[in-house]
Amino acid sequence: MMTLPSELWQMINSFIYAIYQAKSIDELRRTTLEKLPELVASDCSFFDMARVEKNQTRYFNPMSLTISQEKMAEYFDSFIYGDYVSWMFSLHQNSVVYCDSKIVTDEVREQSPLYNQWLKPMNLYYSCGINFVCENVPYGSLNLFNSRKRGDFTQQDLEILSVLEPHFTLKLTQLYPHGLPILSDQTAEEPMDKYHLTSREQELVRWLCTAADIEEIGQQLFISVHTVRKHAANIYRKTNCKNRNQLVALMAKERIT
Repeated sequence: MMTLPSELWQMINSFIYAIYQAKSIDELRRTTLEKLPELVASDCSFFDMARVEKNQTRYFNPMSLTISQEKMAEYFDSFIYGDYVSWMFSLHQNSVVYCDSKIVTDEVREQSPLYNQWLKPMNLYYSCGINFVCENVPYGSLNLFNSRKRGDFTQQDLEILSVLEPHFTLKLTQLYPHGLPILSDQTAEEPMDKYHLTSREQELVRWLCTAADIEEIGQQLFISVHTVRKHAANIYRKTNCKNRNQLVALMAKERIT
């Protein structure tokens, strides 16, 4: 473990404070993408989410301030599970800080479809980051990228990420003690049918029965907070519930969630 310069510690402590102040996973992710370049310089970055579905880790809903939605969709559609560092993530029961140059040679990198079809067109070469896992429960990953011109990530960069990692992991487990929720893909099923909920309302019911706040639900479903509240009001009326707590209790009784 290297010793970090004393002038960095005030910035690191400020960043750690921001981690614990985040009220949702999306606030945490946005704060990270905005503030982390003050500590670890990079050309591009994204912060995705993860959960286990059918005994496999599924990564989804990436957030980036520097990579277009089209390029992120391309990565998740075509390259994420062929990523030359992704295999390593499955070997760890807890969070890990990675640097791709310590995992693969330049030759392997330059022969990979990920590099040639996704990284190279964006003039990117190196990557590092954190894969967030706690006792085999995945939460997502923070991924940073550099061009050849900027150069590989330094030992100091990796040390900073190593200092921040346990705070990220703790905050994620505080937000979601049992991991991110798994939502059924079914849109019509008993006993929810008897409440005559639309497919969108059924989808929203499952989110309302998680710890996600209204803003996060809207972001996950790509609708406004106003629309979330409007759907919720219709759900409460149809189910004869006065509030979210009553809905959660009803759904638990019906064994929907």
